[in-house]
Amino acid sequence: MVFRKLISRGSRLRTFMMRMVIVFLILFAGHSSTGQIWNEDFELDAVGATSGQGTPPRWTSTPPGGMLGWFEVVDNSNKEFEGNYLTAAGVWESEFIDISSSGKVYISVDIKGTAGLDDGRDSINLYYQINNGPEVQWHKETAVFSLVYKTVSVVNLTGDSIKVIIRMRNGDTDESHFIDNIIVDAQPTIYSINSGDWNDQANWSYSRSGGSCSCTPDGLKTVVIQSHQIDLNVSGDAAELIIENGGTLSWKSNDLDLEIWNGGGLEVQSGGILTRDDKTGAHLIFEHTWKDFYLIADDSISISSIELGNFQGGLTISGSSDIYLADNFYITGDGDQFWADQIPFQNWLPEISVENNLTGTLNLGN
Repeated sequence: MVFRKLISRGSRLRTFMMRMVIVFLILFAGHSSTGQIWNEDFELDAVGATSGQGTPPRWTSTPPGGMLGWFEVVDNSNKEFEGNYLTAAGVWESEFIDISSSGKVYISVDIKGTAGLDDGRDSINLYYQINNGPEVQWHKETAVFSLVYKTVSVVNLTGDSIKVIIRMRNGDTDESHFIDNIIVDAQPTIYSINSGDWNDQANWSYSRSGGSCSCTPDGLKTVVIQSHQIDLNVSGDAAELIIENGGTLSWKSNDLDLEIWNGGGLEVQSGGILTRDDKTGAHLIFEHTWKDFYLIADDSISISSIELGNFQGGLTISGSSDIYLADNFYITGDGDQFWADQIPFQNWLPEISVENNLTGTLNLGN
């Protein structure tokens, strides 16, 4: 009798524990099923919701005064957040998200609009706020920019906490902006594990000596070339690029761009090589509207040109080696357009700086 009672109690205990595990998984799964630090796809929110779930809420929204349309979650085959007929800017913002143990992180957001949006008047603006500091704008679209979702991102962000802020304004009944899939995640680092082509998945791993990551470099990743030769056989992107001792990145064909995105940089360490290998059109491009970049040359850099595509911000060059540009150094950001059209930044002078702290020589072929 006692033995049967003990078995019964043990069975009830196991059942209780299994139920608690299930409840725990449900409670802590939140809105993310992909392992990101934080994401919001609005699928668990009610149609018409103006704030997210939880206490405090995962996200909040503040419509403009006198709004004539709506600023809420809608369902158009999938749930998304829409701002319609906003006579002034409506604000969507996430909670502060803990990134203290994540190293560098990136933000990714899907955005789209409707036809009829007006140039210089209707806009969607994306910001981040780190550690309760100032808001930093990292993306902007005006007029008709995309009728289907486009993904925009910013990388190389560090701190203890981060908030995503989105402002949108549109001024007519048939005008809307939409946002979806707001993601904050750790910025991945990939390492070369073989010599070969830039776009060959077999050459890259998430660890220094692991197996293939089944991935290639892109604008969200820190890319580290170890003691291998990687051939740039296609135009390539990286958030940051580090060429270590014994590593080489060389152009395999003419007229290929190597683009560094969103306030990242390129470092050629002592014993590393970045070379055009006598190819033409080997362009190194630093691309973002407002972010600063860095270029560290502690060993050989020999390419066709460097291009800086900012409206604001700049490039700091340092290191102990020489840099050889067969062609030119270009600043290509359209400052006139920035001055004239980028509401609310009209009459904000473009300010682009290049600071050369190189102890070697910067050689310009042209």
